[in-house]
Amino acid sequence: MESSSAAFPGTPSTVSFSSTEHHRWIFMFAAESLFNIASRVGQHKIHVESIPLGNGRFRLRILKGERFPSIEREFTNRTTLEIRDGHGKELTVTSVWLLGAQRVIMDFWPVFQSIAALLFSAAVQADRMAHDGSTRYPGVKALIGSIEGASVDAAGRLYAVDQQRFVNLQTGEVLFDTKAAKLPDTTFLAASRALSNGHFLVGDAGYHKVYEVVRGHHGKPRVRFQSDKWLQPNDMTISANGKRVYFSGMRWSEYKGDAWYSLERGPLRRITKETTYPGVTLERINGIELSGDGRRLFATSARNEIINGDQKPQSAQVYALDLDVAGRPAKGAKWRMMIDLYAAVGKEAALKSGLDPDGMRLDSKGIMYSALYGHAMVLAWDTNGRHGKKVELIKLPTIQSPTNLEMGGKDGRTLVVVGICKKKNAEEEDKACVDMIRVPNAGRAITDLRKRSNRH
Repeated sequence: MESSSAAFPGTPSTVSFSSTEHHRWIFMFAAESLFNIASRVGQHKIHVESIPLGNGRFRLRILKGERFPSIEREFTNRTTLEIRDGHGKELTVTSVWLLGAQRVIMDFWPVFQSIAALLFSAAVQADRMAHDGSTRYPGVKALIGSIEGASVDAAGRLYAVDQQRFVNLQTGEVLFDTKAAKLPDTTFLAASRALSNGHFLVGDAGYHKVYEVVRGHHGKPRVRFQSDKWLQPNDMTISANGKRVYFSGMRWSEYKGDAWYSLERGPLRRITKETTYPGVTLERINGIELSGDGRRLFATSARNEIINGDQKPQSAQVYALDLDVAGRPAKGAKWRMMIDLYAAVGKEAALKSGLDPDGMRLDSKGIMYSALYGHAMVLAWDTNGRHGKKVELIKLPTIQSPTNLEMGGKDGRTLVVVGICKKKNAEEEDKACVDMIRVPNAGRAITDLRKRSNRH
């Protein structure tokens, strides 16, 4: 008897499996545990993947290589999956109830006489794969390759912007169109965030403004924030009480970045250079996020270098700054590095892909999801502690350059990633894509919005 088990990062369940004396492999897993197992039967790969669907249901996908057709089944509650040598039988699927759990028996045909080569213990993949979200979020078709600024409202609906439009990703409804509003050609939408009153803040990186967008009102929106001293803004984040807003910005060609904030609808204030340690420079600041308690501000920083005449990213980190009770930088506080993104994914791979950090979002338990532009992945890492700790890398099936992400859906646990699609060739124009993955905890933004909405 051989056995092995693997606890998957960020999930409450453990996937366990074992071989038996009758050349059978048994898997046990909970419905909310998303996993992917790969191994070989002879020269034929077998992949077993569970996809949580919510309400205690999940889809089990078996991918069995060239000689075995794929099959999908949906099950409920706790499940035991048994795979065994079929000895020439056709693939059959039966389902019986056993000790309160549903038992599924699958006979593979034809499997080599000896199945001793089925070595699952060396094949469990800790990193997960997201799924194409275009069917669930068809509104992505209304956006172009400059897609950015994902946001969620209290109902769990997801939104995003491109340089001209602000769109509901489920329905394709355009909530704000800069052309229809007759805004200047320099306008470039880059960020969005929902407010508890149902309105939205939409950032204009080109015109240095943030608008308050009201659903159903298609005229020129009210300007909520503006400053000619802003580099953009590129992204923004809102505190749990909805009264504090923080902004990020950058200028690519000059390696510059800035961060600003507004408290209680007050004036914009810049977070000064005095908040950095000697020798520490926050350069291009892009993603920005707040901790759940509002006492830490997170910001990305990336540095370019000129390589063969072109500017290319060469390093990237996420820094944290302690805030006081009012939301201002705490007295004497300095930005400190939480995680080195190039080290987390492997420096050689990061340099090869041109990894550039973009948007990031926290869940309600302090797990950060960082979009890795150019790298076709999202990094999940734990912010609980003085320094961050890598949890896992999530591979994206349709997106090459993720720009932003947010958690939504009915339970707030669907991580939706937007960005530039993977291309078949370099000449193909940039297009907007959306991927999705189920995560263990609801997002911070939707959790805060629902709390505020319940108070109103």
